[in-house]
Amino acid sequence: MSSASSQAPRPAGEPVADGDSSFDAARLRLSRLHVADGKPLRAVFHEAVSDVAQALGVRRVGIWLFAEDRRSIRCDCLYQHPHQELLAGTVLHEQDFPNYFRALHDRRVVAVEDVEGAPITEEFREPYLRPLGISAMLDAPIFRDGEIIGIVCHEHVGAPRCWTPAECEFAAAVADTIARLHAESARHLAEHSLEAFHAHARQLEQAGVIGRLASGVAHDFKNVLNGVLGFADLIADAAGPNQQVQGLVQGLVKAVDLGNRLTQDLLSLGQDRPSRPGVVDVAQVLRRQADLLRVSADGVGLKLEIVEPLSRVFIDRAHLERAVLNLVVNARDAMAGRSGRIRVHVQEAHRRTSAGDDALYVMLEVADTGVGIPSEIRERLFEPYVTTKGDKGTGLGLTLVHRMVALAGGFIEVDSELGEGTSIRLYLPRITAGS
Repeated sequence: MSSASSQAPRPAGEPVADGDSSFDAARLRLSRLHVADGKPLRAVFHEAVSDVAQALGVRRVGIWLFAEDRRSIRCDCLYQHPHQELLAGTVLHEQDFPNYFRALHDRRVVAVEDVEGAPITEEFREPYLRPLGISAMLDAPIFRDGEIIGIVCHEHVGAPRCWTPAECEFAAAVADTIARLHAESARHLAEHSLEAFHAHARQLEQAGVIGRLASGVAHDFKNVLNGVLGFADLIADAAGPNQQVQGLVQGLVKAVDLGNRLTQDLLSLGQDRPSRPGVVDVAQVLRRQADLLRVSADGVGLKLEIVEPLSRVFIDRAHLERAVLNLVVNARDAMAGRSGRIRVHVQEAHRRTSAGDDALYVMLEVADTGVGIPSEIRERLFEPYVTTKGDKGTGLGLTLVHRMVALAGGFIEVDSELGEGTSIRLYLPRITAGS
């Protein structure tokens, strides 16, 4: 934070008086911020949001930028007091919060004094605001060349808060400053800092096209399977006590069941409907899922390791549970009759971002001591219908895992050597710092 102000620090969460001179001092400091060559845009953003949190007396200030498709918005920088930590990477999708996205285009400032009674916060009150203790919010869209490119979110923790005209004016001025900094960085780092997100959005769109095609095929295939199942019932009735025929019918029913599971995966791949993201404690999810994971390991020893403190993430809980279960089942199958172990490990881990700075993620790893993945398959591991299981695999499990993680703004790393095993690590952006 800049040291230009001579005023004593203001406790976070303490509202400022209307016309408070701290706004003028903060505006002056913000006007002096510039993006210099070689300095990451996020570092400049960090200076801005920490100063704004101090001046406005709020716990959290975040800068969120739109993707190219305008259907999702990503947290580029979120300052959290008193941890004084910088969070980034969480993604919100318009299909999950349509009313809020519409409001951004209709208002210069979105001021909510009490999130519990405001219609605009109804969509994300339960999944986002309440778990983080946010009671009031003041959001200002960021305009560049007449177009909204993002939003500055000021999130108040504590009792409901009445936003004064001076505070609303200050929030709009902050958004204008962020727009200026973003424009300055266009020639340097802004395009690079957003490049990964834009690629991420295009990847999701491509997956959506493939998924919709797969979903259409699955729908027709499911109808065929239902017909086969109907004929199997008729054959069973006609066979009476003939055990040989009844055994064949049971084999046919099992084959139909496998086909139905395949169609369900295909339909999931093609879903383009709202998910149910929320603030999730990954450690809690894993502990509750531990027994199911051990049963799914089917005799292979499974060790669960949780390194705390652990920040919370913003993801659909069902997606997270399914992703972990899928990875554990894959690890079990990779044993191929060999003795070994599966390790499920979660901790916070640093990774360098495309913008060139260092970020902290919640890293969830599933590692096995199995046969490993050939290099030619490893490069295409998350593509639909690519599998290491031959005729026993559908090639959709890891595609679904990749899509679930990508929807949450995360990414995946894979390490594998033939005969040495495989490690798959999910990196999920934090929505609030651990305690």
